[in-house]
Amino acid sequence: MKITEMLTASGIVPSSSFKGEAKTNAFILAVDTTGEAENAADYDVAAVHISGLGASIDASTEDSNYLYEGKFTTRIDTRRTFSIAGKRIVGDAFQDWACSHAIKFGTGNDVVRKYIYFNVLTGNGEQGTLTFNVKSDGSGDSGNTADISIEAFSNGTPEEFTYSAS
Repeated sequence: MKITEMLTASGIVPSSSFKGEAKTNAFILAVDTTGEAENAADYDVAAVHISGLGASIDASTEDSNYLYEGKFTTRIDTRRTFSIAGKRIVGDAFQDWACSHAIKFGTGNDVVRKYIYFNVLTGNGEQGTLTFNVKSDGSGDSGNTADISIEAFSNGTPEEFTYSAS
């Protein structure tokens, strides 16, 4: 599912003037699964049967003590991490890509893709590249829909992103 398809289906039009509560399903993670997308509208959304993105910000810090000043904590760098969880649906572009042999067992740049992550209510978010690590592509009890679990880690500091339908 592409970003425009998801927004059309939900009836949401991002607005920078939005004010109010934002639930977790107001955030979109979309990935250039082909490695050849011309623009963000061509990215595939991690949405179908995904129960959580587990988006978090992971900061590295360093503590120092200074004479007459005391203890200081310096933030060295920050990256975005995702812990994507859900149920396996064959035929979904994002899941088929993530659960492909090339991604499950790939290394280096083979498992790095461009991404955007943004709030659909405001259109504001970030963009960059993620390294993907598939942890599970079919676990669970007999007779149940298979669980999937994928980790993704940003490379470097993501850039600001603002969604535009045009």
